[in-house]
Amino acid sequence: MQLLITGGAGFIGTHLCTRLRTNPNHSIRVLDDGSGLPNGISSEVDGVEYVGGSVLDRGLLSDVTQDVDCIVHLAGVTHPAIAYSNPAETFEINALGSAYVAEAAMSANNAHLICMSSGSVYGANPATPTHEGLTPLPQEPYAASKLAGEAMVMSYRHAYGLPVLLLRPFEVFGTGQPTDHRSGAQVAGLISAASNKQPARIPNDGRTASDLLAVNDLVTYLVRAIERKISYSAPINVASGIRVTTLELVALISSLLAEPMMLEHVLAPPNADQNRIADTTRLRAVFGELYRTPMIEVLSEMLIAERAKQLVPNA
Repeated sequence: MQLLITGGAGFIGTHLCTRLRTNPNHSIRVLDDGSGLPNGISSEVDGVEYVGGSVLDRGLLSDVTQDVDCIVHLAGVTHPAIAYSNPAETFEINALGSAYVAEAAMSANNAHLICMSSGSVYGANPATPTHEGLTPLPQEPYAASKLAGEAMVMSYRHAYGLPVLLLRPFEVFGTGQPTDHRSGAQVAGLISAASNKQPARIPNDGRTASDLLAVNDLVTYLVRAIERKISYSAPINVASGIRVTTLELVALISSLLAEPMMLEHVLAPPNADQNRIADTTRLRAVFGELYRTPMIEVLSEMLIAERAKQLVPNA
């Protein structure tokens, strides 16, 4: 199967490419402009073809999608500072870029399109568990741009019959994630602080919770969707469906370190999702099961990776 992964040199994309390379039947091409490469993750995976460029380059998109069977669209603005400072640019990349990718998929003989949105589109809607039938109420540019991109991608499904799977991941975390990454950044920050014996920044009293999804579990869903050619007529939450507080994370990390962590309480960022948990009914129905790597296992992997990074000069 010929695959194209937009944004495939980033955090999720590198994990996905690494997993896909274990199947010799997959031929993998990545389109990435290099703007979102996180520290600690290689921009290249052996056996993967890399093409430098943006999803806004429609000519390039046409060239790299001509022979593809499936496109996994991960490219987009994810850094919160960029989104807040450049809302129009964020809209252009996340919304128009998604429309251009859908257009390219349709031109490539209706290639299967798996598109990554975000659980942040629910925004100010307070209902929890958060199910896909709720009205999205985005409150900031990133979430609004992702919702607009969703609408465009799904319009290609309904108007032109493009096979589309639209996923709304919640808080994704795992090895190699930078501390300033939008989703799951709190976990990466705690791991970094613990490894460097610095105070961990705890939002508010630490009792607010997140629905955390291990990046390896997200990749499992993506690989299943690719290999089973899964498409669906509406967005699907991708999450663990389990609420974990910051203080619970601190306790788990402290248990791995066999010593207490130093804490510094700070105000939560504006519009931060707090105490949101995903309804995973649709996810289970479409995929047949839920994938939940034990939290302690992922945290242990992150600590090992962080310590290894510290042993490498200028890492």
